[in-house]
Formats: sequence, C-alpha cells, structure tokens
Amino acid sequence: TLCAFSVGNFISAQNSGANLVSGILEFNVTFTDKSEAPVISDIRLTPIVTHYDYGYANLRLYKLSDYTPELAAAHGVRQYSSFGYDYIINVLRNAIDEEYLALP
Repeated sequence: TLCAFSVGNFISAQNSGANLVSGILEFNVTFTDKSEAPVISDIRLTPIVTHYDYGYANLRLYKLSDYTPELAAAHGVRQYSSFGYDYIINVLRNAIDEEYLALP
C-alpha cells in the first residue's frame, strides 16, 4: 500500500534539521478493464531540502540533486542542530525505502 504523509510544512524555516528534509512524491495510477483495482507503479520520491541562511534569511528550496555539501555546511539551522549533507542522506535513508528514493 502506498502511504504518503504530510504535515503541511513543505517550505518552512524550522530549527530542526530533520524537518528541513522533505520530498516530492511521484507515481502512476493505471486502470485496466481486467482489474477493478487501480495499479500504482513507478513510485519515486525526489528529495528536497529547505535551506536558509543565518538568521532565517533567504529561505529557498533545493532538489537534493542540486544541493551541495558546501550549502549544507552554510545552512542557518546549524546554529540550532547538527546538520550536514551526510545528515540529510541519513534522514532520507531512515525514513524512505531505497527502492522509492531518488538519491543523487
């Protein structure tokens, strides 16, 4: 069963590193004459990172594929919590099955 959960904070300036790692879910739903139930396929989560500078300034979103270790090291959240590129990867791997995760 496909289950997606959101608390509505797609873009927000939170001070917890894990809350700044999110994703865009994509999938296909196919209906056929032979089956009464729809078929869900090609499930993929594209990771995103909410980034801001020191003092919650210049808030923006990045696809993880466009995000760099240098950006992670300069993230304003580092004043409140442990955060870095490896931290982001660990959050994603702990929350999403790699079968569905589109990591760079």
